[in-house]
Amino acid sequence: MKHLSNYGGCERGTWREGFFTGDPEGQLSFRRTQSGVVVGLLTGHNTLKRHLHLMGLRCSLLCRRCGAEVETSAHILCKCEALASLRHTYLGSFFMDPEDVKRV
Repeated sequence: MKHLSNYGGCERGTWREGFFTGDPEGQLSFRRTQSGVVVGLLTGHNTLKRHLHLMGLRCSLLCRRCGAEVETSAHILCKCEALASLRHTYLGSFFMDPEDVKRV
């Protein structure tokens, strides 16, 4: 991973090397809103509670769906039990490892 400071000055975000491999046309066919959600999940700059807490906008860090863990991108994409059926429908697995997200 490289800091985005090498790519235009963003200090907190990180560039996920190797994520956008393969057919770029298929990946860019997302609508703008969908692309924003994906970028937010990958960089951590999103409306999940951990990021909002870092910005001083939320007190609680717990997941609004399951309440069991801190609401982060990794939790939503890989671990949240309340989202397991949606994850299985769209990503093909009820639970995932963070490394599995790269292959989606």
